[in-house]
Amino acid sequence: MRRCEELGKSQRQVLKAAGVTHDFLQATPAHGRRIDTIERIAEQLDWGLADVLGLPFSGQIDAGQLLHAHRAAQQAAQTVRRVDDEIFCEILATIYNLLQDRAAAGQPVDDPEYLRLLVDVFAKQVRAISTLRMRRSEQER
Repeated sequence: MRRCEELGKSQRQVLKAAGVTHDFLQATPAHGRRIDTIERIAEQLDWGLADVLGLPFSGQIDAGQLLHAHRAAQQAAQTVRRVDDEIFCEILATIYNLLQDRAAAGQPVDDPEYLRLLVDVFAKQVRAISTLRMRRSEQER
């Protein structure tokens, strides 16, 4: 582990400090590894969980991408009378993540055709959720 070298520690030292035996790296349990064990190792490496798991996370929000995502989410939400904040935020976050993935793949996030496609897909989702809620509300009466 390169990170161990950066910290001037051996793998054994890091694992021991985390309360884990060296076997942890050798054999994968049938049901996978426990997240709390991985978190303890991350703590010893002075890393976050995303770093240990190798997840790409910059921790930064790109304002331009967020603006494109917000506009697309607003357009999708306008297809019904009212969208509650929770659903709007879920749509916004999903669109933002899709734009992040697109940017990471080297594709433009401001492609009007792609943004229209996102609006269409999420507008259908918003209408479906709205319809389901209206039906539930009518059944409860």
